[in-house]
Amino acid sequence: MTLRLGSMLTVVISSSEVAREIFKKHDAALAGRKIYEAMKGGKSSDGSLITAQYGPYWRMLRRLCTTQFFVTRRLDAMSDVRSRCVHQMLRFVEEGGQNGTKTIDVGRYFFVMAFNLIGNLMFSRDLLDPDSKRGYEFLYHTGKVMEFAGKPNVADFFPLLRFIDPQGIRRKTQFHVERAFEIAGEFIKERTEVRERERSDEKTKDYLDVLLEFRGGDGVDEEPARFSARDINVTVFEMFTAGTDTTTSTLEWALAELLHNPRTLTKLQNLLRTYFESPNQKLQEEDLPNLPKLFLWKRFPFLIEGIRFGHASSDV
Repeated sequence: MTLRLGSMLTVVISSSEVAREIFKKHDAALAGRKIYEAMKGGKSSDGSLITAQYGPYWRMLRRLCTTQFFVTRRLDAMSDVRSRCVHQMLRFVEEGGQNGTKTIDVGRYFFVMAFNLIGNLMFSRDLLDPDSKRGYEFLYHTGKVMEFAGKPNVADFFPLLRFIDPQGIRRKTQFHVERAFEIAGEFIKERTEVRERERSDEKTKDYLDVLLEFRGGDGVDEEPARFSARDINVTVFEMFTAGTDTTTSTLEWALAELLHNPRTLTKLQNLLRTYFESPNQKLQEEDLPNLPKLFLWKRFPFLIEGIRFGHASSDV
């Protein structure tokens, strides 16, 4: 089925056979992605994994993620860090809520937990607490980036208007991108200074070490021999943005759906109360294989609406 959205020609694949043919046999030719006008230009596009089109540079970034960042060995080694960040968040919630007598912004505590988890992956240390001014500013600016990037933009449907930016969405998005980019750059600078003072070959390398020590090809086929300072800043910024905003919004969404569905919430509470012998016992990662129904619960918020990103032709 063919649709014309403004001046943009869009093809909707409604046949499973055709979809299988396209995404299995011709996936490379259709591996491009539509990049919205809000995310074009400025510092958000140079060296970006999110906005880079399929090609040698994108494949190099993807390979780095799959071989260095998101590998089982490294993720398993971070189990204690994840547990500590969760318990730290619970302590912050108890202190902020004054034992249930004060209203709190749950999303902010989720954000601090996710940000410190990414901070340990990238820089090997916690970066924020609930009262951190920099943390609040980063949360605000990344939230605005997501807000403006998700707004309907007439320039996406009528490319002739992209130079005018009639709704000002690209300008506003880039303003908040640059502010968040500066904050992420401050964290990188602090970590680099610590790295220079505490050089050690035996130290476990974090993500920033991997980026700084990366040595790629000879520059052929657009694959850089090493990352520039801007490339590193963009990669770190995107890691923080993707890892914190998605985690925070998903947890808030899940909590809201549970509160709107008391029966499901009660079932989940009874499940955990039955499993634990003591009310003071805390859930650990090693408990998850013994709670298969908990995996069904985590899918609960996504039953409402499926999410699928569109593909674009790389050749045409």
